[in-house]
Amino acid sequence: MQMHFSFHFYGKMLRLAWQETDRARTLARLAVFLVIPIAAIVHATCYLLDNLSPKLRRTEVRKPIFIIGHARSGTTLLHRLMLADEGRYAFFRAWEMAFPSLLEKKCIRALGRFDRAMLGSFLEKKLRATEDSKLAKTRDVHDTGLFAPEEDDFCQTFSCTSGFWIVLFPYMDKLDFYYWDRWPTHRRRRAMRGYHNSLKRQMALGSEKQILLSKNPTF
Repeated sequence: MQMHFSFHFYGKMLRLAWQETDRARTLARLAVFLVIPIAAIVHATCYLLDNLSPKLRRTEVRKPIFIIGHARSGTTLLHRLMLADEGRYAFFRAWEMAFPSLLEKKCIRALGRFDRAMLGSFLEKKLRATEDSKLAKTRDVHDTGLFAPEEDDFCQTFSCTSGFWIVLFPYMDKLDFYYWDRWPTHRRRRAMRGYHNSLKRQMALGSEKQILLSKNPTF
């Protein structure tokens, strides 16, 4: 189970970044030229190490529940209402999608346990204070944060198939992240296989009896 990476979309993003002349677009250029390659190599290496996990090999995604709908149609409310039934569902928190491999998730969870046991949750409090100050203006529209349940389109970010990238590259006519059913069969199958592998890694963190609950209105 290797990490999926779309060279097709990465190549398009490279060309778009190269053509950018506006200095305000520096963040987009840095993301493409530096962040994506480095992050993809790290995540791909951890993905390979994940294959040593017996639990991951046993894990299957059975009868998942997918919540889909237009933006601002109540998908977040339904998602979090169902998650109030604690322990029943497997789901993604925002930070877990930035670290898609099973190994990365386990290491960060171990760091979290150390922080709570030895540092009195110092690191977590700092992170929560930072996100509160940065996200305060948008939380009345969509209440989010690193530790909040989130839509799992973001787990595709470093494979370059996530709709997230349209924020940095607003070229809807050149970057089709949203209509997977229109992609060539081979590209769609690779992307879906990569998505399935992401789901398996998330489910391997919890109980084998849990049901996957996904909020994914993007694809």
